[in-house]
Amino acid sequence: MLTVSACASIINGKTQEVGITSNPPGATVSIVSRLDRYRQRVELSDGISVTAPALLRLARLDSYRLLVQKEGYLPQHVRVEHRYSWWAYLDVLPLLLDLMFINEEIGGLYAFDDVHVTLVPEVKAPAGRD
Repeated sequence: MLTVSACASIINGKTQEVGITSNPPGATVSIVSRLDRYRQRVELSDGISVTAPALLRLARLDSYRLLVQKEGYLPQHVRVEHRYSWWAYLDVLPLLLDLMFINEEIGGLYAFDDVHVTLVPEVKAPAGRD
């Protein structure tokens, strides 16, 4: 039982690289805000932005709101919520020791799905109309 205790944290770690893609490619993806594990909004001071396709390294304990933008397309906000990692289910085995607490504190219980955003073209008014 001890060999599988806290295995989610050992396997997963505190962060995860999340794949970000857009259709069309080349959109700018910015982290607008994040919610910590207590659902408290955390202001971001570093202004992380990438150009899709890209990888973003995200803390597993948090959830995020991204802004996806490309010239000629409507901007889109995307929520990136963590979910339970399938490794977390192995931690249910040692119930007598209750070592899931370790994974909860580190973030190993959680994982993210990759993000794909299809942008919608802007509709421009025909010339000469006011």
